[in-house]
Amino acid sequence: MPFFKKKRASKEQAAENSPHPLLVIAPQLAEIFVRDATRTLRIIDDLERINNYNAENLRKYLVQVHGMKTVLASIGEMGRSEYALRLERAAHEKNMGFIKNETPKFLADLRNLIAQLTPLDVNETGVVVSEKDYEELREKLVLIKDSCATYDRKTAKETLLELRQRAWSPGIKSQLAEMNEHLLSGDFIKVCAIADKLNTEENFKLI
Repeated sequence: MPFFKKKRASKEQAAENSPHPLLVIAPQLAEIFVRDATRTLRIIDDLERINNYNAENLRKYLVQVHGMKTVLASIGEMGRSEYALRLERAAHEKNMGFIKNETPKFLADLRNLIAQLTPLDVNETGVVVSEKDYEELREKLVLIKDSCATYDRKTAKETLLELRQRAWSPGIKSQLAEMNEHLLSGDFIKVCAIADKLNTEENFKLI
């Protein structure tokens, strides 16, 4: 499923008149950005959670914001890229006050951009997701978890790929993409954790 579909003329006109028009970039660049930005969010979120910016963690932080500076520039987001540069400089200078104050804002903005570059909601595209589809999603999440438990990466990868090629809400697609990132890095425990979390959501349609 492509990352973007052409809007009707009325929607295109509305976007042009909007103070925050939709970003339109090549599907391949959108896919790369969403993948890299999701990884950066995960790593920096972990650093924020433990709230321990020792020398090693500060180095990890610096690497991530430096990478985002480049990736944001590659999709024409020069303002956001400049903001990432300011965070990178703060990391070089060990300016923890600036990092702690500004990082949450940067992460929130990054999440918004990821959502903007993620496929349109199934209702907007006109694709109907049936109860049977949700049942199959649950079954395949169980299969992915079982495969990871036995280190059967091939089955987990193929099953996850099949799910990601189908139409879901942005929230579900985001979690499937995060599972894929962990699977690529061989972190079966985190793949299972996300599968469990997603499979216990009371209503997939709200995600």
